[in-house]
Amino acid sequence: VLSFFFFNDTATTEIYTLSLHDALPISRIYRALKFASRFGFSIEKLTLSHLKKALRENSLSKISSFRAGREFFLLLGEPDPAAVFDLIFRLKINKFILPGVPETCAANLRKAQEIWLDFFIYLRGQADASFFYFLSLTKDASPRAKKKLTGFFALPNRRKNEVMFSGRK
Repeated sequence: VLSFFFFNDTATTEIYTLSLHDALPISRIYRALKFASRFGFSIEKLTLSHLKKALRENSLSKISSFRAGREFFLLLGEPDPAAVFDLIFRLKINKFILPGVPETCAANLRKAQEIWLDFFIYLRGQADASFFYFLSLTKDASPRAKKKLTGFFALPNRRKNEVMFSGRK
């Protein structure tokens, strides 16, 4: 049994307890990242080592692409998704979660958050914030990395085409 503890400056808060089988489930990994970034917690050492071990053992491949995408887009739906991705890069787990996406993606995401409302109004409410943030995350990625991510997250063809569009003739 592994208890997830997150430490704040003054108090320790137990978030949940789970049984470990082969690897830490990806939904638990994403949840730990969401809670840590949302509430300003840091992830306890033992939990972080289990989290990294699960990612090294490719726990992402143990779930369907649909589920991986759904869980990933929940990260982008956080009140401050840039904080989640800052944490991912700070913990040096980005190569497992966003392979081939450069560190500039967190700054791109922060800029996207700043202009989201203007963008949403311009498109008359016909836009999806999570997908807009995904576009900003993958903006500086290579075409190969973009193709891999769109396949891994099982994006529909229309969304794949939007991610792959370079804007160049």
